[in-house]
Amino acid sequence: MLVLVFQKIDGLSSQGEIRSLELSAPVPFCGCADLLLKMDRLYDRLEDPRTARQTDVLQEDQKEDGGRKMPSGQHDLAAWLRLEPGRGEAALCVSVRHRFHGSWQGLLYIKGQEVFFRSALEFLRLVDMFLRERTERIGRKIHAMGRMGE
Repeated sequence: MLVLVFQKIDGLSSQGEIRSLELSAPVPFCGCADLLLKMDRLYDRLEDPRTARQTDVLQEDQKEDGGRKMPSGQHDLAAWLRLEPGRGEAALCVSVRHRFHGSWQGLLYIKGQEVFFRSALEFLRLVDMFLRERTERIGRKIHAMGRMGE
């Protein structure tokens, strides 16, 4: 399981770092192309998930990743991600289950829900939707605060 922590949100040009319990240090990324390349290299290095030629059959109802249970609550998730409250970070958990035909299939954990993706392109579309929604929500809050001050 990898955690994508977005520290500067600017659509698909967003910047942040990739975190995992298997990594000794976070891996920084800058933009969607850099994110995809670094995630693919990390999966190769960690040898999980294996490529199509090496893949074992995984159970669809499998809720564990590498022997670690996903945290259930938002507070637990923040602790598991090692996020500092109030830093303005946005985070997504991603679990790529299979890598077939040069692409990925897996799950994104967004707002306590599992969202399945069937390709790296669909993964990017979901990440973009998440970042756009977060940007719009922040914009609405700023607009509402400005109206209160009038």
